[in-house]
Amino acid sequence: MQILPQQSCLINILLQAGLRQKVDEIIKNKMKRRIMF
Repeated sequence: MQILPQQSCLINILLQAGLRQKVDEIIKNKMKRRIMF
């Protein structure tokens, strides 16, 4: 399967969005830990 440039861009955007969500969750968890302790 060949991936078209447009598709690869969309995939990259989705991957970046997913990573950002994970990072946001990690940051929120760290903030909760700081508040708790």
